[in-house]
Amino acid sequence: MLTSNAKCYRLALFTASKLGVFDLLQRRPALNAAQVALELKTSLKGTEHLLEACLSLKLLKNCKTPAYENTELSKRFLLSEAPSSLLGSLEHCNDTVWLLFSHLESAVQEGVHQHHRTFCNKSNAELLTKDTVNRSQEVKLRFMKAMHSFARVSGKAVATAFDLSAFKSACDLGGENVYITFGNISEIRKKI
Repeated sequence: MLTSNAKCYRLALFTASKLGVFDLLQRRPALNAAQVALELKTSLKGTEHLLEACLSLKLLKNCKTPAYENTELSKRFLLSEAPSSLLGSLEHCNDTVWLLFSHLESAVQEGVHQHHRTFCNKSNAELLTKDTVNRSQEVKLRFMKAMHSFARVSGKAVATAFDLSAFKSACDLGGENVYITFGNISEIRKKI
């Protein structure tokens, strides 16, 4: 039961984020379900269920029945322009990570990753087309955005988690996530 509910919670969060529910309610707080559905061009019934799911997850609150507004949690982490936004990470999880988990049984049986089953349902010739190259670039950019959004939230904690007083200098070895180093250089200098 818990696993089933967790999947529903995840889907509600990902769907609301992808549709722009939180950004809409930040721009125009106190909308009811019909107004949200109209703005997002979604069905009224589906929107009502989604908003109620977000309400139960404490991502939204009723400001006056039956109108909705963002909670402090959603304002901090679920707005596209919030300094601590995790939308990049949510998008990557929804569009990539969870798709890979749909082939977990095959991964366990075969002992290999499942990228080919998840993303490559086309022949090798089709995989070399421009669309695939562009998609590959989109996936890379989405991954980098995910790493950056996660690092903005956790970077300082990571940079200050270790006693670095025995070291005289620090070196970033690369990767997409230099924010942990550059964004927290003053914290790292205190430790070195």
